[in-house]
Order: sequence, then C-alpha cells, then structure tokens
Amino acid sequence: HRPMTRQDCILKLGQEIVDNYQVRNHHVYENLAYLGKTQYNTPIFVNRDFLTADVKVCVGSINPHGGPGFGGGAKLVLPGVAGIESLYNNHRSDIPPHGGLNEVDDNAMRADMEEFARRAGLTAIVNVVVNEKREIVACVVGDVVAAHRVGVGLAREVFATPVPRGWDVGVFSTYPKDVEWVQAGMAFNVWHSAQEPIVHASGTIVLACASSEGAGYHSLYGPEMRLGASRGSMKHPFGNRHFIIFSPNINQFDLNPATRADAVLCRTWAAVVAELRKRHGTGTKVAVFPCAAIQLAV
Repeated sequence: HRPMTRQDCILKLGQEIVDNYQVRNHHVYENLAYLGKTQYNTPIFVNRDFLTADVKVCVGSINPHGGPGFGGGAKLVLPGVAGIESLYNNHRSDIPPHGGLNEVDDNAMRADMEEFARRAGLTAIVNVVVNEKREIVACVVGDVVAAHRVGVGLAREVFATPVPRGWDVGVFSTYPKDVEWVQAGMAFNVWHSAQEPIVHASGTIVLACASSEGAGYHSLYGPEMRLGASRGSMKHPFGNRHFIIFSPNINQFDLNPATRADAVLCRTWAAVVAELRKRHGTGTKVAVFPCAAIQLAV
C-alpha cells in the first residue's frame, strides 16, 4: 500500500512521537535483507531496520480477512515489512499457500506468515479489536501466534452478526475499511461467511465504498500489477443478482473491465435509490450492513 504521510503518522502515532522521534515508512522494493525461504517457498525479504532492531513489536488490529483469516499477528510482518517478492509468493492464488476468511488454524497462507515472522525475529505483538465506532474493546499482547489466537476468539464474538436469508436487497458498506476502492471487496466478508445467501437469486447487491482517496494503490493487485489481471468481476460470487456500486469518489475507469461490464456505478445515493426502484416495488425487504468489512455472519 502507499506510504503514510506526515498527517497519517500523527493520527497513528501522536504529535509528540512525530515531532521528536525518527519515523520511517517501509518500502517493498528497497532496504531489504534476505533470510532464505519458508517451507512454502516464500523468499524471506524483510526490512533491514526491522531486522536489526533489538526489540521488534508489531502494533495492529484483528479484522476479518479473506486471505489469512484475520488481520493482525504475523500479517504485520508479512506483508507489513516484507519485500515485494515475498508478498507475491504469499498472495498468488495459483500455488499454495491458500487462505480463507475466518480461518486461522488450518490456513497455509497464515502459517507461511507466521513462519516468516518468527524467522525475522518478531518479539511480540500488541493487537486490538475495535467495534463499529472504532473503539478498542479488546487488546492482546504477547506471542505472535498464541496472543493472536486469543484475539481472534474475541474478534469473532465482537463481529458476530445475525443475518437474514433470501431478502430482496443487500446493502454492504466497506466501512471502516472504505478509504480506498482497492479495499472495497472487504465489504463482502459478511456475505462470504453466511451459510445461505443473504439475498435471493434475483435480488440486488449494493456495494457502498466512500473511496475518499479514490482508487487507491496496491503494488500487487493494482491496475497492470502482477496480480491485477487475476481478479475477475466483483459480481462473480453473486451469480445473476443485479449489482450496484455506490462510490462517490471513483469513476468507471477505476473499475476493472469485467466489473465495469457487470455493475451499475452510482456516485450519489439518489441514483442508487432510482436504480433500485426500477427493479423493486412496494414491500421490498432490504438488509443493510453498515460495517460489513468487520461483520461475520452467525
């Protein structure tokens, strides 16, 4: 992802830290040391500043994630301070390691990350779980695996959401991971974790993503990047359901060609409502997931 700006650092670390200490961004292409390969053949390229530090503490949050099951833990090292070749091997879908939403113990992608983090010498993690208001409701500190697993158990309780089945319309908001369009797929964590479809086969899916930074940047999944071509239409998991994208800060060219062909892009909520009225009448049942990126179906 893009480097953090000074204002980002102030929000993340506080004014006093930024004013009085050296703060550095990791870069996936430079300042890397090589430590061999993991059992999954992932090359261990790690940030030299991280590697040479006497104490290595990773601070982050535990959120649902379609690859390593949840964020946090070893994910803060790979991809957090890893090189591009390490990221590529860990993220590609044509060979193991493969991952899965809400799964951490039987997940080769996470196992690869955890081996990588231990080889890089991670001392400890400080991981939080936040609620829909982004308030800290749990915090775990300690071993990269043991503490993380406790945090995952707490996260599953916090994010658990009863869901309907077979409704007419589902509105899925990417909040609180809605700053960039490149993160928009996170809105479907609640959909993918449901045992039965939330919206019936002829219904409508609405994806809402503020995209306040526009399309955003990703050095693997971005346009023309190595894994960018591997992503098909965002509509694919929804079959023939009508697909609407509500995102006021992108245009049609920010969508990949497959998604552009399958989706109706609306830049205002009024346009979304007008589109829904074309297809649905009185008595329509609508399920709204305001924090879909951190909601898991139960």
